[in-house]
Amino acid sequence: RRVTAARVAGSTTALVATLDHEVNALSYVNLGDGGLVVLRRPRPTGTAFAVDDRDPRLVRNRQKRQLVLVAPQQLRGFNLPYQLGWTNVYDEETTTGGGPSSGDPDRGAVHTFETPAHANVASFPLEPDDLIVLASDGLFDNVAVDHIADLVDAWEHRDAAAAALGRTSATSEGLDELAATLCRAARTLSLDEHTDSPFALLAKESDIMWGGGMPDDVTVLCLRVVTVATTTPDPPTD
Repeated sequence: RRVTAARVAGSTTALVATLDHEVNALSYVNLGDGGLVVLRRPRPTGTAFAVDDRDPRLVRNRQKRQLVLVAPQQLRGFNLPYQLGWTNVYDEETTTGGGPSSGDPDRGAVHTFETPAHANVASFPLEPDDLIVLASDGLFDNVAVDHIADLVDAWEHRDAAAAALGRTSATSEGLDELAATLCRAARTLSLDEHTDSPFALLAKESDIMWGGGMPDDVTVLCLRVVTVATTTPDPPTD
């Protein structure tokens, strides 16, 4: 609202997510073609699948994470995502008596953008050890979600092996490396002219001849859900 009130011409997509520790849930608001995925390792029962999660050397015995949530993108059409914004374009037929120089700058304005009310809003229950990846369209336009799961799996094996040698651990530093890995993959595939990216496949579905990747800026944030032990405070003494 502040940007619109200040008449700043421009637009943006938006993705906001919060973690509710009381109910162990992820809540998000997504408007546009940004994305959010949750990856979870299956937990089959039986002694054949028993793994000591405290020993990172046994990560190879763990099953590959599965995509349990893929937040839907919002598109008006091919390469036309929902956006928040304001335009300084005016309809000449209705601008008389209005426009930016009048006391009614909204009169005649061409309202071409969405509002927060158009956003996709949802909540999703989380489990300990879930991995959450939030990213701009620069990632999802170039890296298919199944490929993201493969990259997470490869990173997790490397991270656990390094942890077993005492060089690193699956902390925020490790998650930063995962985010960097996904960014590098997106950049590499965006410059690949021979492998059709998700962007190219969607273009062809829209009868637009586009091959290879889609160069774009990339923002990635990775989170891991952990269980934090709580302590009961000592009762007050007289």
